[in-house]
Amino acid sequence: MQRWQRLLGTYYDGMHPIPEVPRVGRSYVDAVGTSRDSKCLFVDIPLVRWRIQLKDGVPLVAFTDAEVCPTYRSMEHVVVLKFSPDRPRLEEIREFIQVNWPLRLQPVVGALDGKHALLICAGEEDVTEILECDSNRMGNALFRTFRWMPGFLVKAEPSSMVAWTRLHGLDSCFYRNSFLREVCLGVESFLKADERTLCLQNPAVARVCMEIDLKNPLVQGFRVSARRRLQWI
Repeated sequence: MQRWQRLLGTYYDGMHPIPEVPRVGRSYVDAVGTSRDSKCLFVDIPLVRWRIQLKDGVPLVAFTDAEVCPTYRSMEHVVVLKFSPDRPRLEEIREFIQVNWPLRLQPVVGALDGKHALLICAGEEDVTEILECDSNRMGNALFRTFRWMPGFLVKAEPSSMVAWTRLHGLDSCFYRNSFLREVCLGVESFLKADERTLCLQNPAVARVCMEIDLKNPLVQGFRVSARRRLQWI
């Protein structure tokens, strides 16, 4: 009867050593133990080591405003896409962005949950391009866009929205980005003016895209003063 024994890396059948068959692939231990160099998206911020505090018997980790402000600044150009009924695959979102949105650089796309995606853009110009986009369908899913804000929660309704609105009663000579940006301060934050407005193809009304804070009362109208004359907008 042949006896199989493992001797120093070989199998032995009683007469001849038989080389061990090499294993195919890596073991779980090898895979987990292998370090991979990954490039971090955000620059690390050195922090002062703090002792863990207790508040109402619960551990509390507190950061100062000086430490937190740089982290929020790194999220200034972040947009959230909220889908209904469900979020498409990230590959589909990236392909849609590349085909439909003329951005300066492709954003970093990540999943927040089954309905939300996070887009980290290269700058405010790309953020504006995404927010003012008229398209709200991606495949079979509908979506809304809004700017990421500190304290954002996927289960809470966003506190801001983007809307195209028409300004009546404004002199056509003000149909310039610089003036429209200042005029919109009477309502909310100006994002972009419609090309037809800037080209005076419809001088009766100025169509602008604004970012509206839903926590503030809705403005029904406001006045613009020009050469001692008030215009109701």
